[in-house]
Amino acid sequence: MDQYSYTAAITHSKQTVVRLNQVLHDVSHKWKKILFAVVGFLLLMCGAAGRFDPRISTVLIALGCWSLLLINYSARTKAREMEQQLNGCCPEVHYCFGEQQIDMQIKSEHESVKYSSIVHWAVDRSYIYFFPSESSIFMIDRSTLDPDDFSAFQAFIRARCTVNWIMLGLTNIEKLIYAFHKRKS
Repeated sequence: MDQYSYTAAITHSKQTVVRLNQVLHDVSHKWKKILFAVVGFLLLMCGAAGRFDPRISTVLIALGCWSLLLINYSARTKAREMEQQLNGCCPEVHYCFGEQQIDMQIKSEHESVKYSSIVHWAVDRSYIYFFPSESSIFMIDRSTLDPDDFSAFQAFIRARCTVNWIMLGLTNIEKLIYAFHKRKS
């Protein structure tokens, strides 16, 4: 292990599979989410304004709700597909961060990703994510980072990978809408 500057791991569960797909969707499809939210909100506002026939207002409200439901639909669908593929197995992934690449081991399989091919890095309170492409993502449990110095790890990665880090917060739009609605009433 001397050749690696950092190591980390993750043991996947249903929650991590859901989170992984949500983050992939949030980062890769951000504008699609915003579009569905804006269209849904506008349709709801038009339907609730009372300026149309009640049947038209009902259709506008239904379309607005449908649009809001579509915001995270592809993330939820992808998570269900992944869960079915895993068939109850929760893989453990080990990461070793070298000078030129990240070496990963999943059971007996080995894979490497060069830092130069990574298109995004993201981080939240519990996990670190990296995207080898716009449509693929890997997840690291921050608590397993060895040595346990996130700032130094981030500097190590920044020296090898020029993409910006995305700081993830509350990414669930339904929770935001619920919070807004609750605050309003």
